[in-house]
Amino acid sequence: TRVLLGLLQKHDQNLYTQAMAAMEECSFRHKNKERGYESLTMSTQRRLRQMVGEDHWNRARMLLRVKVERENSSNGGNKNTCMSYFKRLTMTEMANLLAAYGISKSDIANMQRYDRVATLCHLSSPQQQG
Repeated sequence: TRVLLGLLQKHDQNLYTQAMAAMEECSFRHKNKERGYESLTMSTQRRLRQMVGEDHWNRARMLLRVKVERENSSNGGNKNTCMSYFKRLTMTEMANLLAAYGISKSDIANMQRYDRVATLCHLSSPQQQG
């Protein structure tokens, strides 16, 4: 949910505001023990997914996957984990990740494999996520 909200905050402020209101409503209903809101996590995710649509939802999932993979890789101490992680991806997977970061399809189409890997490493670096 946090990744999705970050994505919305950067790219769609109106939808971000609606998502925050929906989360508050889910919390309220959960506290009032309404049917279907027994699990705050599940009800919030269900509501947000319906609200933002599959495109935003899948982008957030992809970004979360990358974040988790990077955190797991960084624990190994290898300085080149970013490059080695992204090099394993297919060109389509890299294109989808770049799109999730907001890179245009035409810019992605003009990138060679190494450029995609380097750009993904840069975009997913901790300094860029602040």
